[in-house]
Amino acid sequence: MALKLSQIVLALSERLQLSLSDMERVREVAATIDVEALRTEEAQRYQIRIWEPGMRAPTGVLFEDVFPELKQGAIGYLIIIDGQPVIFNVRHPKTGELLKDAESTRRAAEEEVAGLIEAAVNQKQIDLVLEKLLE
Repeated sequence: MALKLSQIVLALSERLQLSLSDMERVREVAATIDVEALRTEEAQRYQIRIWEPGMRAPTGVLFEDVFPELKQGAIGYLIIIDGQPVIFNVRHPKTGELLKDAESTRRAAEEEVAGLIEAAVNQKQIDLVLEKLLE
């Protein structure tokens, strides 16, 4: 979902002093941004791996030694961004429920990645509008 104009203006108002006459220019600039292209580009940075016994963290330690829930039947997921492992989770990112099956684990990981992508795209929209306004 693209940011609303008010969200862009609020974010920009922290960096610039915008007058009401600037609103139309912000609206015009925001309309030129291809949000779907930004989302597609951002999504390419992410990978999801479902935990398997024996899988190691970047430090070399077994995930099951750090997350005891894995030894008790939980299933975790690893989010990789730009080839770097960044997030490992055994709980649903919104509900906090322990993940116990592959399907719900995959869905939870996809929801978390979608949120990360959306936050990054929102920030890119704001940055692009700011950049174009300052040209």
